[in-house]
Amino acid sequence: MSSSAAPTYLHYRLQLRSPAIVSTLSGDPNSIATQSFIPGGALRGVLAGRLLASGVGGDDEEFRRLILSGEVRYLHAFPELAGKRSLPSALSWKTNKVDPARVIDLAAFSGAIDTAVDAEDFKNVWPEEGLAAVSAPFAAVSVSSGARDIAAPSIGSRIHQQRDRIKGRPWKDREEQPHGALFVYEYLEAEQVFRGAIQVMPAAAGDIEIIKQLLVSSPILIGRSRRAGYGGEAAVEFTGQVRREYENVSESVSQDVAAGELFRVLLASAYVGRHPETGQLDPSALPDELLSRLGGAATVERTCWTFEVVGAFNQKWRLEVPQAQAVAAGAVLVLKATSAIPLATLRAIEHEGLGERRVEGFGRVLFLEHSDDRGTIRLRRAEDHEQTDATAATALAPQGEQSRRQLDLLERRIVLAAARAELDRVAALDLAAKAKGKRPTNSLLGRLRTLFRRSMDEQAAQAALANLRIWCSDDDDHALKKNAREQLDRCLVNREGFGCEEFRRWLRRLAESDHGEPGWEALVLASGNQATLTGLAARSHLTTGAEAEAVLHEHSALLRVHLVDAVLGAMARLNRRGAT
Repeated sequence: MSSSAAPTYLHYRLQLRSPAIVSTLSGDPNSIATQSFIPGGALRGVLAGRLLASGVGGDDEEFRRLILSGEVRYLHAFPELAGKRSLPSALSWKTNKVDPARVIDLAAFSGAIDTAVDAEDFKNVWPEEGLAAVSAPFAAVSVSSGARDIAAPSIGSRIHQQRDRIKGRPWKDREEQPHGALFVYEYLEAEQVFRGAIQVMPAAAGDIEIIKQLLVSSPILIGRSRRAGYGGEAAVEFTGQVRREYENVSESVSQDVAAGELFRVLLASAYVGRHPETGQLDPSALPDELLSRLGGAATVERTCWTFEVVGAFNQKWRLEVPQAQAVAAGAVLVLKATSAIPLATLRAIEHEGLGERRVEGFGRVLFLEHSDDRGTIRLRRAEDHEQTDATAATALAPQGEQSRRQLDLLERRIVLAAARAELDRVAALDLAAKAKGKRPTNSLLGRLRTLFRRSMDEQAAQAALANLRIWCSDDDDHALKKNAREQLDRCLVNREGFGCEEFRRWLRRLAESDHGEPGWEALVLASGNQATLTGLAARSHLTTGAEAEAVLHEHSALLRVHLVDAVLGAMARLNRRGAT
């Protein structure tokens, strides 16, 4: 394929402004799982909708060229890593169970163990240690400092309740017919950045500006369940036009492959194919199709693959699109050239892709160099790499400042660990165990605890407390249902020296307190035994008691969340044991 006939790749940057559910197949009808990337079909649907809204008909030539013909292909958007579009992690990468920092590439082992191989030589053809899958589904395209960054997108979950409007809860009648249900939704969290590409064939090169204008004119909406609070709003920004889908990929084949040389194929997206004889959908047709495209100039030596069912959802029709068995992204095939293979042939296959549904981003491949000597590779979490950079920046600071930062970090960890341990004791022995009246049901306790699932820092804890304050208020429109509020009111918390207090009021007072020192004072007041918390800073400080108290004040919201969550958990355990 000459350079003039090569397609153009429009690279874009997509940032989520609100949570999005890009649903995948799930075995539970009351749950929705989200994909970890933005499928190309989602962007294709957005462009189709905007074309129709602009007055272009579904039978018009422009619509067919941009949406149906395959002259424009919408490739998946993967998480951004190191400012670039990431790749699916190779399925041949496995971590060592004993030493997770050591990663084995199974594609570098032949696996040919027979009677001619001595026992001590087994490790040369297959690893002997226990292995596990790499936890992060995406990897950076290039090696940095001898290692490749890997990462996973941030995925949250929520529980939604469809309740009977009279009883205020889900229930089943005598015929076991459900009235209401619980639903669990997974979603891609907001403010994440994904990078994708749109492949424009030469016949549609004149439509590049139209494509850009339609996608950047206003924020786009992707995903489903928008009425349930998942807006899927995203902003698209085009970052450039290039001649290859991926540039600067480590180990990419850069010259003709000689006869007898090993090389490998990495699936950059799932492959959907058909059996060449039966015509039925058959993902195992991948090797045959690949070798056919190579003109029979290679043989398959090894495969590291797995299979999945791919599907999608048509937002306009409110229907699922047909499902198909596919080879999962990240699959690796090791090939051996039986005759010389020109680089132009490999590039043409990369541009064209393999299998079906290529207009939606399926069937993308990359040809990479192979070496049996690279059985061990280095991977590192992207967030760990960022922490390393921050540590290096700290090392460049003056010695006194560096020592002070380390001391502050140690003191914060010591003080917070001591505070959490004491709050766990207070919650179990002084609050939950001494509560009077009837404790709330475990379903209500579990629902309250969902507020604190993402409370990993002070800002998130403040947001969780704000929601708790609303839930425990008397506002019929936004608070818990009357039945749930009555359950909380029937439970009385015993505070030493202050008598009993309704549990809902106790929760509301903790949630309404200001942040900083007032929040810590409210926490001490709400505990069943104030003496141990009052002297906590004096007992646990590393430098001075005043520094320890400052740490407690700075994390008052996080500690209040910890206390509430510990009390709810302790009550749930008592309910399960049937304690009175």
